[in-house]
Amino acid sequence: MNKPKLTIIGCGFMGKQIAASFINAGLEVCLVKYGPASSQDLAQVQAACQKLLADPAEASALTVVSYKDYRQQGQTSGLVIESIIEDQAAKQALFADLGQVLASEVLLATNTSSLSIQALAEKLSPELKQNFLGLHFFAPVTSNPLVEVIPHPDLADEKVQALCQWLSHRVGKKYIIAQDVTGFVANRIAFYSNYDIMCRAEAKHWLPSQSDALSGKYIGRTKMGPYRLVDYTGLDLFEQALANYQADPTCQDFFPSRSAHQPLLEAGFYGDKVGQGYYKKDQGKRYHFNFQKQTYEETSFPRFAIMDELDRLASSDRFKAILDAGDPYGQFMAQTLIKLLYFAAQNVGLACQSYQDIDRAMVWGYQWTYGPFQIWDMMGFDRVKDLLAASDKPLPDWLTRFQGPFYPDSKSLARHQSLSAYSTDQILDQGPDFILYQAPQDALIFSLEASHSVISLDLLKGLDQALDRLAEGSHKGLVIYSPQKHFSRGYDIKAFEASIAQDRVQEACQISFALGHRIIQRIKYSQKPIAVACRGYCLGAGAELALHASKIFASPQLQIGLPEANLGLIPGAGGLVELAERIYTEEMSRMERKERLLACFETVAYGKISAHAKEALRLGYLRQEDVIVPNEDYLLEASLDWLTFQAHYQTFRPQFPQSYPVLGKEFMALVMGTTQNWRQGLFISDHDKVLADGIGQVLAGGDVAMGIQVNREDLFQVEKTVFSQLLSSQKTQERIQHFVKHKTILHN
Repeated sequence: MNKPKLTIIGCGFMGKQIAASFINAGLEVCLVKYGPASSQDLAQVQAACQKLLADPAEASALTVVSYKDYRQQGQTSGLVIESIIEDQAAKQALFADLGQVLASEVLLATNTSSLSIQALAEKLSPELKQNFLGLHFFAPVTSNPLVEVIPHPDLADEKVQALCQWLSHRVGKKYIIAQDVTGFVANRIAFYSNYDIMCRAEAKHWLPSQSDALSGKYIGRTKMGPYRLVDYTGLDLFEQALANYQADPTCQDFFPSRSAHQPLLEAGFYGDKVGQGYYKKDQGKRYHFNFQKQTYEETSFPRFAIMDELDRLASSDRFKAILDAGDPYGQFMAQTLIKLLYFAAQNVGLACQSYQDIDRAMVWGYQWTYGPFQIWDMMGFDRVKDLLAASDKPLPDWLTRFQGPFYPDSKSLARHQSLSAYSTDQILDQGPDFILYQAPQDALIFSLEASHSVISLDLLKGLDQALDRLAEGSHKGLVIYSPQKHFSRGYDIKAFEASIAQDRVQEACQISFALGHRIIQRIKYSQKPIAVACRGYCLGAGAELALHASKIFASPQLQIGLPEANLGLIPGAGGLVELAERIYTEEMSRMERKERLLACFETVAYGKISAHAKEALRLGYLRQEDVIVPNEDYLLEASLDWLTFQAHYQTFRPQFPQSYPVLGKEFMALVMGTTQNWRQGLFISDHDKVLADGIGQVLAGGDVAMGIQVNREDLFQVEKTVFSQLLSSQKTQERIQHFVKHKTILHN
């Protein structure tokens, strides 16, 4: 796996997605059009694939050729991935031809979600079998981290492990090693659970919307319930997959026959691809199919009493409440979970070797909030085991011997050392918002522990104390980190809403400003390195903390931004000041500086959030010296390693305050002309114009003549004045109150 170039044969949806994913990881890819291919066909494939790239500048890493040319030119890849039609005979025909041209050391992988690896390899030579495996990527491949690795039995374990390490460290994928069974792991577990839900719902004569409502977020899954998901994938394809499971001796007892959907199949109503299935849309209205009446009727997302109870609970507390529920809808959800857990337990040692890999498959591949065995722990290990033992189905042998819980120390599914491995010594733990850890090798870790890692005054006070420890002790540096899915969704907006209700806006503003500015100044000018490890959302005040760090370690899918304008505010903790200062202190012409400032103005005024880390670079949130870590599981480890490197080689150079000339009134005139055009075109409201002009005023450096020297404190004063005025305005207060109540943006 030392060669950076790899070959993908097949230019369909998945082939292009896989190619783009590898190019986004910095690899060179040869994408081969299988079958007849004109120069126009190849150009169309090239253009379609380039649209999937995170950075258009990396298009040169992609080569698109016909299969004929590929075969004539010979291959130079260490890995060839086949991604043609999901048909065993077609794949085997391609493998037979490839066997004549592939070198003996080349790994040959098939991208398949359903076909048996051993069956596909039946006609391969013994040499090719020793290099053959399945790679099941999950769409969209460019953002979904999971790949299931299904080795052929003749493939040596050391080759499998080398490939898995390469996929993890170099490509940034999260892998599990699956057995060659129907559906492998993720699809097998999800298909069963969805099918079970539909069978039990139809036995109760429930409508599709009812069971979908009980099968989404309240049991830790996406909003798309089983019926809606089948419409999306196709009822015909679902039936084909079902036939495979029902023919599998290990699955037969779990997939009974059902008939309620037969009228839809007979009518050819296969779902979204034909415009109707279990659901359909007509003139803006959504309808579901009523199995009893054999007709469509208007639908809406139903609401059940148990949902109100579950809404009041944290997601991790909902599972026990579901198990305790006495109403029929809660009991239905409880049965969904219990049956899932039993099926998952049966597949340990069958679909994969560990229960952790089943959890990884569902969380990484299907974006479930928790995997089955994590849910088991939350419901009570012994209680669930006793319930299953009391049923008429025997427990698998491994489970009868197992003494729980499944995750006694940490619920982390990562394969590397998680936060718990570095957190043997808690230095500060003064509330639910943060913990300061003493990490090995004399580094500090400040962990954001609040729900969604929101930034609160208590958290800022704790961070202030952490910075004291850093400055006064022998610690080599500090990492700011969140063990949660997202680094931070921003400042605790409910605190602002409370100050509005109590008529103490200015007092709250003064307190938050004083502490917030103190913190970011200490971070920016720290005499010791401070790293921020960011993944998921890094928004508002969370982004402002990150922007001032010595270095950001970012996941490839980082979504960072300053969206305060959506609430009628400007960034209030120096984020806008930092972006302006970066532009003013960089060597460039006045025209280029003006263009960069205007681009920054539009980014913040529109509340743009990066779709990924490479866009964050283009938007100016990340600097070239910041690090994009291919696999986000290694963010903390990479951050700590960097601190160790800085301390060992004494390479860290702290920043110091400086002054610089600003564009002042010249830039402000440009901003006001732009916002006036927006207002006249009815793109923004009067209050939006006031807000946008305030953003421009900070970027301009204040109401000063062009060329006047200012410093960071001058820009802080401009920022504070604008922020205070906006927070005191009725329009902004209405936006904040509306967002807290409805979780939607008010455009007033």
